[in-house]
Amino acid sequence: TGTTLVVAKLKGIESYGVEAHSFVYEVAATKLFWEYDYNELNTKIKDVYRNAKEKIQHINLPQLDLSEYPELVRKCFSHENLARLHIIKDIITSQKEPYLSFFKVALTCALRVASEAATGWPYIAPKKKIQGVDGLVAFQRILDIMYGDLYECAYQPGVAEAHPIK
Repeated sequence: TGTTLVVAKLKGIESYGVEAHSFVYEVAATKLFWEYDYNELNTKIKDVYRNAKEKIQHINLPQLDLSEYPELVRKCFSHENLARLHIIKDIITSQKEPYLSFFKVALTCALRVASEAATGWPYIAPKKKIQGVDGLVAFQRILDIMYGDLYECAYQPGVAEAHPIK
């Protein structure tokens, strides 16, 4: 998703991409946006994580109503883990762009890691259980990876000169 455009950008080659699926487009656009104030992005990551952790600690997860999610989704996560992911979703939706897309992509990536359902593209097997990771832990891992990847791309030799970083 957007990998060819990322490589072209790293090499200073002008390129264009076309994507019909709105979420795949959002993922590619997030991978290609390197113009963050990285100190501000780091602060936002820490704030979102801290807010989610505090809210998770102070809410009765087993009592949280998750009926808005389809049955298949509820089968793929323990109630408590889906509740953690729901809390994270609620917190990140208050972010403004480009941070909102960054956090949405991170949460989407964390879903697979946090799921207890076996997957084999394109199938989900909710009856076949695997060891899921705590949703907050999965989200933090993905945030760290995404931040590192974007930072590394933005500060590759020649990139900063071609695309000044704010």
